[in-house]
Amino acid sequence: MNKFLLGTLLITLASCASLNKNMTKSGDARITGGVYKNSSWSSSLEFKRISWYHELTLLFDSLYAYVPEESEFRTWFSADERRRIRDCAQILVTINYAFDSEKISHALFNSQIRENKYHQIAAPSFVRSLKMHPDYQDLSLSLHKVNLFCQKTKLEDPIFINFPNFKELKL
Repeated sequence: MNKFLLGTLLITLASCASLNKNMTKSGDARITGGVYKNSSWSSSLEFKRISWYHELTLLFDSLYAYVPEESEFRTWFSADERRRIRDCAQILVTINYAFDSEKISHALFNSQIRENKYHQIAAPSFVRSLKMHPDYQDLSLSLHKVNLFCQKTKLEDPIFINFPNFKELKL
């Protein structure tokens, strides 16, 4: 009986030791409602969230959402920003956090988005409005960076993100 228990314990320890210490978690988040000048709305901007961990340390966190053409959140774009996004078939907003850019960086993530025929756009008015939203604060995103990407032709191809020693994930 003791040999059986000892054998079971050794097998359990050996199997736990060989587990990958890198993992991902996914979820959802939303920014509900908004205000621009004298208008307000109650619709939501729905984000998907993927987090990359090494053991219990969060290495990289990404929230991403598409801003549809009919979305009221587009009122946050200034007139100049609206002119620049006029030719965009899709607008992708990412809100990212990197713990250590030596391991997983914002640049690595952004380059993989650009590989899917997106280009980065500057929209400080939109970013300011997003960061001032109460839900942004409630989601504890103050250390995150906001980026916007434009895709000229809407492609149905998914975006794949592949970080070293993690499984490839589809956004």
